[in-house]
Amino acid sequence: MPARVSAFISEIGPSPAVRLAAGRLATAAAALLPSATGLGIAGALIVGYRERAHLGIRPDLGVGYWLGIVGAGMMLVLLAYPLRKRFGRAVPGSVGLWFRFHMLLGLLGPLAILYHARFRYDALNSGVALAAMLIVAGSGIVGRYFHRHLYRGYRLQHVEASELGDTVMAARAAVKEDADDSVLAELAAFAARAADVRGSLPVTIAKALVLTLAMRLRKPALLHEIDQHLAQVAIERGWLKADLRQHRRDAAHHLDSYFRAVRSAATYGAFERLFALWHHLHLPLFGFLVLAAITHVVAVHLY
Repeated sequence: MPARVSAFISEIGPSPAVRLAAGRLATAAAALLPSATGLGIAGALIVGYRERAHLGIRPDLGVGYWLGIVGAGMMLVLLAYPLRKRFGRAVPGSVGLWFRFHMLLGLLGPLAILYHARFRYDALNSGVALAAMLIVAGSGIVGRYFHRHLYRGYRLQHVEASELGDTVMAARAAVKEDADDSVLAELAAFAARAADVRGSLPVTIAKALVLTLAMRLRKPALLHEIDQHLAQVAIERGWLKADLRQHRRDAAHHLDSYFRAVRSAATYGAFERLFALWHHLHLPLFGFLVLAAITHVVAVHLY
């Protein structure tokens, strides 16, 4: 290839369409990575548990011993994320990066230790340490469930209650194009109930659950009313059958979006308080895990 042609190709780079396709592919891969990781870990757990009698691993020798060391090291590195949040730039790396790393190690660490223990315990100290680790890992999964309702993705951008209200209004505006006044009035009543979800934590959770159930039960009837309204509009405006089907699909999507927005607004307060309560419980559990792990290591090497 002539030097001028090569230089020209290098200068212009890939076309906008190629860059767009590459960006979409990278975004899709990033979205699938957490699910693929979770499935891989779940598969390793299932295989390890089913084959626990034939793993050929000894906790005190070789691979089994080092799996325990690596797993314990991963659990200790989990502290880097709260340290990064507390001390800021003194700990290198972004908070989002440490959060993702925190979640990954919070799964891989227990996996390594379960293989180290051969999915069982042989003494009281090892049983306590194993139980503490499983409780902390389970607590982390519960915390992540609460977290995802209060923060956007992995960037740790907190969702504000006012934003949820704006989302409800935007979703209602989309439904307005598809429904008559009676449907819109009922949808507005759902939004008003979501804004009035207050009280103690049990009361807040109960109100949110009742509202979610009420929306789920009313959804088929509301979709039927919207379909009838659109059929009348189709006659008045001379829509083709294909146009009417498309409007009905769009209306169903808009209604789903509206219900999701109302549900998020209704449950926001409950998740916020549950997450705060979880924070107060998770750190002491982790401290107990560290104490149990140290006791186990000392007992194993001394006796």
